Amino acid sequence: MVETKLRRNSQVRREVVGQVLEYGAYLSKWSAEDVERQAEHYLADPKTPARFRSQSPYEALSRLGTLESPAEGVDENDIRGKISNSIANFDMRLIIAVDRVLDPLRSLVTFTNSASRFAMYLLEVQQYLAPDGLRIASINVYGGSGPRPDGGGDGRTRWDETRFSDTLKDHTPADARAAVQELYAFMQEQADSVVWGTGRVDGSAGFGVRRGGDRFVIFWVTTKGRVYFSAASLNKRAQQEARALLSTLRALGIEAPDELLEGDHWPTFDAGRLKNSSDRKRFRSAVLAIRDAVTH
Repeated sequence: MVETKLRRNSQVRREVVGQVLEYGAYLSKWSAEDVERQAEHYLADPKTPARFRSQSPYEALSRLGTLESPAEGVDENDIRGKISNSIANFDMRLIIAVDRVLDPLRSLVTFTNSASRFAMYLLEVQQYLAPDGLRIASINVYGGSGPRPDGGGDGRTRWDETRFSDTLKDHTPADARAAVQELYAFMQEQADSVVWGTGRVDGSAGFGVRRGGDRFVIFWVTTKGRVYFSAASLNKRAQQEARALLSTLRALGIEAPDELLEGDHWPTFDAGRLKNSSDRKRFRSAVLAIRDAVTH
């Protein structure tokens, strides 16, 4: 979300920060379908580049990086799931573009970033007119959460086993912690790979499965003691086994109707609901059934 203001505008200080936060609050209530509708509106606009115009959002995404024929099609359910997950985790960029950054505004943005799960940026955009009439733009960027160790600039770092375990130990109730630790050990033993998340505050580890060029995660566990998965992604790859997983969860007293498989849903539950080794064994068996179904 981008908000622009000129220095002479009286709203360039406190008001613009409140304004962009209001936009962020509005976007936090969107669904993946809302994002798709907005993308479709853009793609139908006559001003949209011809190579993307009048295509679906996913056809347009498949053309990114190629000027000729579309690349291999993107996984629509996977993209919808990532959008839903980003919205749920407040993974958004709020950008204020001004012609001159003032110190009070910079201080407000710095404070907001220090206390937030999202990132706010200041763009200082200045224009110059060259002797030959060419307009030149100079852009300085302030804010965000600073550079991350792996080279990104939004403050997100990829988790690892040590950081995940330490955070889990310090912030997760004992019953949920035991379940997460057992499920993580299960990932290490049975998954093709453990997929680490990049959350700023909450860590996540996923049961990764790779078949040819396709890699997906059957379920995730987090340092908050939660378990979640993309119902649409599982339904696409192993419909019968995905229904069996939901049936297993219902048998354990977790609300998981089959209707979750019909749309863009990310079921989540407290890992502590897998109260004992027997419950966790039933959950693991359902996960392995999905893994094996995809294998064949």
